[in-house]
Amino acid sequence: MTYVFEGKLKYDLHVLKGSNHKKIKLKYSGHEDMYLKKGNLIITTSVNTVTELKPVSYQLIQGNTVYVKCNYKLLNNIVLCRSAVNLPVKSIFELILTIFEVVVSKNILV
Repeated sequence: MTYVFEGKLKYDLHVLKGSNHKKIKLKYSGHEDMYLKKGNLIITTSVNTVTELKPVSYQLIQGNTVYVKCNYKLLNNIVLCRSAVNLPVKSIFELILTIFEVVVSKNILV
């Protein structure tokens, strides 16, 4: 799901109970450089630098929001969202772009 919240482009990846979140891969192309800095994903193009803030992951358990530690892992042009624990219930990975004049292409691979 993609939407704008407080002027920032956000997208959520909903992972259903029993699904393997480790299979989610975000493949980027069209950029000049991409690296992690303080947990954020920095993407440099010939026009701009875009920052994707470190991911937030949470589960809704009996009406309560329970946050789960999560981070990016970078393998060449593929970004993985990794949680430190197994996700036994539906989970949401919330990803935020600080600038949405993006000149890169992103594909979600499952």
